[in-house]
Amino acid sequence: MAVSVRGPLPQAPVALAALLSTINAVSAIAVAEFRSACRSMRGRLFGCAVVVFTAWLFGGYMYWHANNPVPYLASAYSLPRFLIAQFGAPLLWLCLLGLLLILFDARHRDERAGVADVLDSRPASNTVRLCGRLAAGVAAVWLIAAVALGAVQAFGALARATDWWMGDTIEPISLVSFLFVDLLPALAVWGAVVLALASCLRSRVAVLLGASALLGLLAWLAANMPVYLHEALLPFAAPVGFASDLAPHLADGFALAQRAGILAAAFGLMVLSARFASRLEDRAANRKAAFRGGGAATAGGVALAWAVIWQGQGVELRTDWLRAHEAAAEASVAKAGAAAVDIQRLAGEIAIAPGERLAIDVKIAFTATGNAPVRRLVFRFNPGMSISALRLEGMAGFDHQQGLLTIRLTDPLAPGASRVLALQAEGVPDARFAYLDGAVDPFRVSARNRIWQLGRDASLFEKAYVALMPGVCWLPMPGANIEREAAPPDFFAVDLKVAAPRGWLVAGPGRRRPAAEGFAFRPAAPVREVALFAAPFAQRALAVDGVRVEVLAAPAHMDNLARLVGDGAELARQVRELFADARQAGLPYPYDGLSVVEVPAGLRVYRGGALLRSALELPGVLAVREPIATVRFEK
Repeated sequence: MAVSVRGPLPQAPVALAALLSTINAVSAIAVAEFRSACRSMRGRLFGCAVVVFTAWLFGGYMYWHANNPVPYLASAYSLPRFLIAQFGAPLLWLCLLGLLLILFDARHRDERAGVADVLDSRPASNTVRLCGRLAAGVAAVWLIAAVALGAVQAFGALARATDWWMGDTIEPISLVSFLFVDLLPALAVWGAVVLALASCLRSRVAVLLGASALLGLLAWLAANMPVYLHEALLPFAAPVGFASDLAPHLADGFALAQRAGILAAAFGLMVLSARFASRLEDRAANRKAAFRGGGAATAGGVALAWAVIWQGQGVELRTDWLRAHEAAAEASVAKAGAAAVDIQRLAGEIAIAPGERLAIDVKIAFTATGNAPVRRLVFRFNPGMSISALRLEGMAGFDHQQGLLTIRLTDPLAPGASRVLALQAEGVPDARFAYLDGAVDPFRVSARNRIWQLGRDASLFEKAYVALMPGVCWLPMPGANIEREAAPPDFFAVDLKVAAPRGWLVAGPGRRRPAAEGFAFRPAAPVREVALFAAPFAQRALAVDGVRVEVLAAPAHMDNLARLVGDGAELARQVRELFADARQAGLPYPYDGLSVVEVPAGLRVYRGGALLRSALELPGVLAVREPIATVRFEK
């Protein structure tokens, strides 16, 4: 019995079948091209070159660090474990060069082998063939790099296990990020460019020379363009950051969106270049290719434009903040002659939810200074914090814009008058707000500027680590957020309660004391600024002349620090000598606690202004960069 079907066939199964057929065709071509690349002398020589280069480069870093650890501890540049951004950069460029050598004459190799006509007779479209070749080349080069880096990891793990004098592993999160977030998209984009040139240019020499010149231009741009443009335009990370055991970082949403945009542009380029392949296709196929390729290329271009605008707005935002704060400082000097507020005491509660929210509830007791009545109070307060409540006697209203908290008063505040400001706020401090008037802007310099060795993150608020530095103004402080080298510091008493996740320790001014649902900091002497460091630290402590000296570091690093500290007797002796020298100079140590805190290598170690003073020396806290805790000290 015959069965008739009326109406159109369902479209979803047909589209799914077509998609599966395309994937199968791409996979078959990719497998064949991959085998050809692996068997070719060119591919084998490239594989050997990558392995030898990786072993030589990373081995050189390890040997240099093992023989010269101490002179370079101020810079994380000496520690191979955290250097995938710098160590991986030359490897990435080598991989791009190898992919060029594999793909630039793929069509000519088919013609020499006598299989070009056979391949042209197959039903696979030009786009499918180009995608298959691209997938094969990318897979071959990526696997070679992955094997080389895997061998480095294995050697480092063996050296650590046997306690050999040289050798260490690469921080694993940074290694995964390099392989999948940086190297893989970069290879895909560059391979698409090479295949597009090969489709448009019939001469192998022209393709090789053109692609080589373009690769050289990209390398020059990567080294010379500002860091913020590098992160927006190029398909791999700028070599200006460090990996970290304390605050591991895979990829943020911006990096993923930027890579997706670049991949979309590369796919569009591949589809458009299929129109210029040696085998001609019908007009309908060409129209479809032009439509799809143009759409993908447009989407990728829009994504890149968005990335450039986003990064540029961040840099311009700092400029706008600086102008606003310079104007506020000039107005304050013109009207009040000097600082209008002198803080006497800061007390309150701080709640830290790492990576999510910082909540503050503080009361600031202050006294008006200067020679004239004050009609308006100006505080610097991070724009990432949102004020939920603010109370002050005689307040007519307040504004919190561009990091300036301006409080209008109903009656002028006479010099010497005292008030208490009560403020509640929450949010995530914007690290870009720090050091607006610095002599060097780390976002505008190029990757060639070695100041990146001193860190770029002015503050950290990650899920694994929190560093609330005074420079980001996470607490409201009088005046504008610009450095005045000649201005005397404002010392004030502190009484803070800090709540942090269970299992975390917090370092702050003076000795940390247990309190309900957290810790308390009440230093006996006044401080000029407040910094807090919070993480699941391991702790070692000893008492020296009535001062509790503690070391807070990552649990994985504490055993290595034990080699340096030993039983603590020598460290106690040296600290006691430092305290004695300070007393003889008339400057006894003023607090009853001193915390030596390990901080990630990416945390910025210099302040703003013209002098770029150290940012790691804080009241009651001495911050030590992560490489010092991980350097291989001998037993």
